[in-house]
Formats: sequence, C-alpha cells, structure tokens
Amino acid sequence: LVANTSLCNGVAGSTMYFADGGTHMLKMNFPVENLPKVSKLFLSTISDVVSKGFLPEELTKIKNQYISSKIYERESIESYAFSLGHGFAQSGNIFCEDEFIEKIRQTTVEEVWDGMIELLKNPTHFTFQVPKETNLVKQEKELLKLQQQLTVVASKVKTKTAILKQTISNHDSAVQAIELKPGLKLIYRQNKLTPTFVMHAYLKGGQATETIKTAGQHHLLSRLFTYGYKGMKYEKLKNDLESLSSSLNGFSGKNAYGLTLHGQSKDFDKLAQHFFGTLLTPEVPKKFFDHERKVIVRALDNQKEDPMKQAFKSFYKMVFNQHPYSLDLAGTPLTLKTFTPTGLQRLHQGHLKNSEMVLTYCGDQDLPAVLQLVKEMLKKSPPRKTVKKAKRPIKPITGKKVDLEFTREQTQIVIGTPAYGIGCIEDLFLKMVTTHLSGQSSDLFVEVRDRQGLCYSVSPVHVSALEAGCWGIYIGSGHDKTEQAIEAIMKIINGIRDNGLTRAEFDRIKTMMDGQNLLGIQTNEDYAQFYSIPLLHNLGLDFAHNNNIQVRNAKYEDFQIFLKKFFNCKWNIIKAGRL
Repeated sequence: LVANTSLCNGVAGSTMYFADGGTHMLKMNFPVENLPKVSKLFLSTISDVVSKGFLPEELTKIKNQYISSKIYERESIESYAFSLGHGFAQSGNIFCEDEFIEKIRQTTVEEVWDGMIELLKNPTHFTFQVPKETNLVKQEKELLKLQQQLTVVASKVKTKTAILKQTISNHDSAVQAIELKPGLKLIYRQNKLTPTFVMHAYLKGGQATETIKTAGQHHLLSRLFTYGYKGMKYEKLKNDLESLSSSLNGFSGKNAYGLTLHGQSKDFDKLAQHFFGTLLTPEVPKKFFDHERKVIVRALDNQKEDPMKQAFKSFYKMVFNQHPYSLDLAGTPLTLKTFTPTGLQRLHQGHLKNSEMVLTYCGDQDLPAVLQLVKEMLKKSPPRKTVKKAKRPIKPITGKKVDLEFTREQTQIVIGTPAYGIGCIEDLFLKMVTTHLSGQSSDLFVEVRDRQGLCYSVSPVHVSALEAGCWGIYIGSGHDKTEQAIEAIMKIINGIRDNGLTRAEFDRIKTMMDGQNLLGIQTNEDYAQFYSIPLLHNLGLDFAHNNNIQVRNAKYEDFQIFLKKFFNCKWNIIKAGRL
C-alpha cells in the first residue's frame, strides 16, 4: 500500500485495551481518488494473510519489536514508575507488565492467526475523513462494499487449530492428555514453580516384543539413541547438551522404550529440536554400535560370577516361564552377535510408523507453545491403530528348588512365586504386603536380621508388569546360616498365611502408602513417569490415582482372604553360593 504501490502516504495500526475487551484500529492515509485501488489491494492483502497465516520469522520480528519497546520504556525512572503504576491501576497486579511481556514471548503463530480470524469476524466501523467537495454517496458505497467483503473473508476460513480430543485428570487439574492423531497422544502438565522441564517419548515395544532370538535389541537400541541424528553429529550434539546443562537419554523396559530430555525452559526450543531429531531420525554409527555391544557383552560375562544376578535370573525364568519377561533385558552374547546398525534402525522406524506413542511434557511452558511445537515435529507421523494389549498365558514353574554353586562366603537366596499383572486388586494387595515387610521396623528386618542375626540383607521383591508379575523375598546370608535363614523366612510367610495381619497393621499400611505416594511425585520427572506408561497402554490417565483410591477403600476382610489364598502356594527357592 505504501512502499510498493505508493497508493497510501502511510499505514499504521494500534490496539486499545479496556477492562472488558478492546478495539483494534487501522489507519490509512491516501488521496481520496485512490479509494477503489486501496480497497482492492487492502482486501487482497488481508485475504492472503488469512489464507496463509503468519510465518514464524514474521511473528518473531513482531515479538522482538514489541518487547524491546516495552523494555526501553523502563530506561527512565519516570517511565518505569508510570509502567508499574498504570499496570497496578488496571489489573491490581504491580507486575502485570512483566507477565504481559512473558505472554508475548510465548505466543504462537497459530494463536495469532486464530485471533486475527476472530477479530475480522467482528463488526467493523469505518471513519472516513474526506475533502469537502468529495462525492459522499460514491465513497460510502465503496466503503460498504469493503466492509461486507471483509466479513466474508473471515467467515470462509476455518480455524487452523483443529479441535483435539482432550482428557483432563480428575485428580490433578494441571494434567491433561491430548490425542494428536489416532495412536499419538501428548500428556501435558504445567509446573510454574521452576523454569525447567522434562520431555519423554514412550513407544510400545521393549522386552515384551522380543523372542529368544531377538532378546536385547531394544536395550541396545536405547543405548545408541543419543549418538547423533540426521544432520547432527554426536560431537556437536554432546557439546550442545553439555553447554545447556541438559541431558538426553534412551531407556528400555518390559513393555515400552523411548527417550527422555531434561533441560531449562529458556532452552526449550533448541533442546526440542535435538529431542525430536534423536527420536525420529537417529543415526546408529558403526563405531558406537560396536562399542556399546562390547560393553554389554562384558557386563553379561561379569554377571556369570555374580551370585545375586544368577539367582534372580533363575527365579524369573521359573515364574515367567517361556514368556518374554523371562529373557534377559540386555540379551545374550549370541543374540547380540546377530544385531546390526541397519537392523536396529529398521526396528525403530517400524515402531515409529506402527506403534502407539505417548509424548509427555512437564514444565512451565504454556500448552499452546508446547502443542504447536509437537504438532509441527510430528506432522509427518502417520496415525496408527490403538490396540489393547492381550495378556499372553504363562505357565509358571512353582515349588522348585535350585542350587547354584559359587565359591563365596555369602549365599544369595530368593524365595518367591508367580503373582499378578498390573490393574487388579490382588496386585495392590501385594503392594500392601510389600510395604508392610519393607523398612527397618518390619518383621523381616527386626526378626531375621537383628534378633536372630541370620542375614546381612533382607527385603521383599515385587515385580508388577503389564502381563504378569511375581513376588518373593531376597536374603543375603552367610553360607553357614543358609538353612536357618530360609526356615525363618518361611515361618514369617506361613504366619501371614495362617494368621494374616492385624487391623492395626492394615490401617498403618494404608497410611504409609498414602505418604509414599505423595512423596513419590514431586519433580517433573516423577509426574512424567506417573502418568505416561498407563496412558500408553490404554489404562487411562488417572490409572495410578485410581489405584491409590482402591488401596484407601480396600476392606480388611477382603485383604485377609487374599493373604490366606496367595500365601498358601508352592514357593520356589533359589540358593546361589557354597553348597
């Protein structure tokens, strides 16, 4: 209108804010005979912006100009005092200008675009100042035409922000789950207390999808995640992460694997680029592949002489008989030998294309900023089917005794039995038993360790996973007290079977678990882990909260019945030490 065509002498815009609402004003100065051309070009320009939206660099320029003008205003004491006083008079908050500047910083392109559409949908008011000899009828007709066309332009455009399915936690209003596409979800939790954040990516996979021939592939893949990605070599990635005091790591478990990022909020945009680059296009350099595989093989070799590791391996093979959970998470030297960088890349890309995925953000950034970035990064990711995992039948081995010979002074003992997967009341009852037997005031510690002096270490073991679980007790004992220690443990187990627990103990367990649950979710990392895995496996956003409620509401009589039934079972006993 000005620089390219000289139709206008000048164009300027401004916004006036009121206690309730506001108005946006656009002023154009031009010769009256240019009105038809100005109207046409103005409408064309607005239509172009409405259809295409703003570019990120355009918004960045506008933000910087606006923020800098606000900051420069504070150079003089008088203007700074006016800024504080004016803000307080308008909002009752003396720091409202700072909050306004921060909101400007976090504003996204989509928010500005949507705001402009809503603005144009409102009625427009024209004030037209013309020379005295102007034909008013002709000019009014032209303005009315422009007014009508502006309304039509806005009404034809659909908002860019798609309506996404959102689920807000019933127990924590700061948490919500958003379905980006079928099979792709985002968990968002805002925490304004500290300028830090964590971001997790969870993909269905892990140990449960492996076989005897492929055991350890997800574990090795997760260790190779952070050795660079497409367009970013390892050395540069490492230097960037260290200079920003951040961490980026892969992980692998029984039913999922993925990536975790910890950082400061001021570096969110840059770190997010590294996070999604690593997640979507990781490189698996041959040099680092060979190194990590050697390190894992050495660790597996060292475990051969570790009595505790071997005792637990034997126990898991019994209780998870022929199920993937019975395999070693790190694999075996034989399976590791068959893996290749190309094969791991193919495995991961297959999961990215077909497996359900949950992204989790916990930090102080506002949702629109996080949502826009995640949607942009995943725009090429296809939707995938949501499948509820079917539990495969397990035929556990029970009532078996295994002796593993090691030339050690100590004997490692595991006494245990198959148990339950997550999502049932029996699993929660076992958590209550585990709580009762844990700590230095428990019967295990006081009776077996302190009073009888039969062991140097004793603790309950409870493994609870999606498809199955197990429960038992671990004892580290001197080789000359092995049988006495086993006898003492079985006496406690049989006592629970025969007599159960008292109501006072039952109520104390509930109180202890409530406290542990509250202390267990404090940091951003705690919250990310608390919500992510249940949602990934379609158990619901509030799965963990609902479990806590079930424990609080559990009846003493039901608990007693469970104890008599569960503890009246056949126990596996594994001894690793001197025979």
